[in-house]
Amino acid sequence: NYARDPGLVKKKVLASQQRLRFPASLWADVIANTYVDLNRLFDFHFATDGPSKRSVQHFGDIDITTTNIRPTREIRSSGDWRCAWDRYQEGVLFLYPQQARELSDYAKHIVDTFIAVGPLADRVIEYDKRVRSFIAECVGVLLSDTTAF
Repeated sequence: NYARDPGLVKKKVLASQQRLRFPASLWADVIANTYVDLNRLFDFHFATDGPSKRSVQHFGDIDITTTNIRPTREIRSSGDWRCAWDRYQEGVLFLYPQQARELSDYAKHIVDTFIAVGPLADRVIEYDKRVRSFIAECVGVLLSDTTAF
């Protein structure tokens, strides 16, 4: 049971040679089986502008250090969502292989919703966020229980 010592589980995951390319900062949410921000996962995998850069400017005896933080890349389409979801699903299944059917059924539901609403992808993306937040708060409701939301 991962809930007993999530810190130890995270250390073991990060030390595993089979570990996925997954942001260390999101493993705690996966371990706790709570909401994971797919935008953060998407940005981690697909941002093209590289890491933030630090620069130091010298003004006489004073040094000023600034950090240029790269912009966040966000999910804006069904394709973006699917790419992020696939990475999320890999992370979840790394720890919880028994959730394969639930995650697959939910992905099909969301893809079908994208198709049904056409150009209103932003609404489906918001719907997905709300559903996954709702599920994270509920005990006994699965992502595949689409009639519950």
